Amino acid sequence: MPTFSYGSSLLNITAEFRQRTVSVNTPVDPNAPWSWPTWQKRTGFAEPPWEAVPPTQKHPFGWTERECSLVKCYVDSFCKIRTRSERLEFSRAKGDNTAEGRENLQPSDQPLLQREMETHHGSRNLPEIFEEDLGEVKDLIADSIFGESGKKPGSSKSTPEVRKAIDYWVSNLWHAMTSKIPS
Repeated sequence: MPTFSYGSSLLNITAEFRQRTVSVNTPVDPNAPWSWPTWQKRTGFAEPPWEAVPPTQKHPFGWTERECSLVKCYVDSFCKIRTRSERLEFSRAKGDNTAEGRENLQPSDQPLLQREMETHHGSRNLPEIFEEDLGEVKDLIADSIFGESGKKPGSSKSTPEVRKAIDYWVSNLWHAMTSKIPS
């Protein structure tokens, strides 16, 4: 079953928060999760990576100003798409006018997620994690990566946007790990 990449699942959070702002006319952070304190601490980003850095600083991904602009164009286009299924299709498109920005955005965040799972569960063996209550595990991962900003107000549970991103990450990581096991 096709699923979002790690990077696209993060963009889904951004897209859904931006759309929530438009649909309910309530101020919601349009740069979520990039502006959330725990996420900033974990990634070292003070703002979304597609925002150009001052000329005196080196971009964390080594992007040029042009590459930042291409990624920003891709992100803005992605976030305007209304449904997850259409965003999935857009994230997999080849040869359109946002292809170069899409390619630059492919982050290597699998090690971050795997480290978080190991930190909370003392195991490199993902099947052991799957024997536990997945909802609780996903909330622990979300809390560790996104902090309080990724939770429903007044709750210990993750927002639907964050939960969906974690679902994609766990699914992708599980697929990557099990595809290496000979059948």
